[in-house]
Amino acid sequence: MGLMLFNPRPKTTREELYDREYELESIKKFIEKKIGLIAIFGIRRLGKSSLVNVALNEIKYPSVKIDAAKIYSEFGEVPKEEVVQGDPPRIG
Repeated sequence: MGLMLFNPRPKTTREELYDREYELESIKKFIEKKIGLIAIFGIRRLGKSSLVNVALNEIKYPSVKIDAAKIYSEFGEVPKEEVVQGDPPRIG
C-alpha cells in the first residue's frame, strides 16, 4: 500500500488547512458582522466544508451548518440565481 499524502476528510483546525488564510478570515468577518445567512458556493472537493468547520470552531458562536449536497441530489440542481439574489458582499 502506498503512502497517502492527502486525507480527503473535512478538516476542523487551522493547522490542517493549506494556504486558505484569506478565505478563512473572510468567512470569520462575515460571521462577526452577524450576517444572517452565509452561503459558500464552489465545485466539489475544494474545501468549502473544511473552511466552514474551521471558522465555526474558531469563532465559537452558535450556528447551524446545512449541507446542500443532499438537497441537490434529491431535487436536482438549483440555479445559483434562485438561491442568491444580487452580488454577494465582498470583504477585502
